[in-house]
Amino acid sequence: MAECDRLQLFKKSKSAATERQRLEILLANLLPENAAAAAAERLAECFPSLDALLTAPAAEVLAVEGVPRRAAQYLICIGRCRQVADNFCGNAPPLTREGFAQFAAQRLKGRDNECGEIFLVGRSGKILKSRPFTSANIQFVRLNAADLFTLISDIDCRGAYLAHNHINCPALPSAEDDEFTRKLKAVCAKCGIRLFDHSIVNNFGEHFSYALSGRLEKL
Repeated sequence: MAECDRLQLFKKSKSAATERQRLEILLANLLPENAAAAAAERLAECFPSLDALLTAPAAEVLAVEGVPRRAAQYLICIGRCRQVADNFCGNAPPLTREGFAQFAAQRLKGRDNECGEIFLVGRSGKILKSRPFTSANIQFVRLNAADLFTLISDIDCRGAYLAHNHINCPALPSAEDDEFTRKLKAVCAKCGIRLFDHSIVNNFGEHFSYALSGRLEKL
């Protein structure tokens, strides 16, 4: 399925087919396209919704026949990350551009791999949802446009903040960071919300703000 078709699918109501397609997109990060489709079909037969799958006991997910073990473990991991993030959101302070860099530095403190997190906020700046993201490469984070679109379109929010860390290097934006920020800004605009900031922090206590530096407006 073409990327534009996937994005259009996310705009539709959450029918069974839509849920199955969302699941297939998740699995496509790990499996070949045909294998991802087959695994998504088997999982959709066993769980009534994507939320039910991601909150199911690990043993139930691992027991589904026809689903590679590493794919089941991947989904279990995503589900656990979602639970941690959702529990965190209820107790998090309201975010502001001025305070976000320090918040991000504390949030990503002590990580030994490059990772990131997106925070969706309401009108008061209160965090409604957050999602961590990373990749198998400790020096690289990955989040594709389809993942961004479904995350943002699933919740009624006012805007988004993005944070990620650099390991053993300056907290300065790279060309890849600029491109990622540009894409996220475009996805936010399509969803009718604002990208308030992208903050980069490192393990030396340094941080960089796209918003406060004026770089965000130029992208």
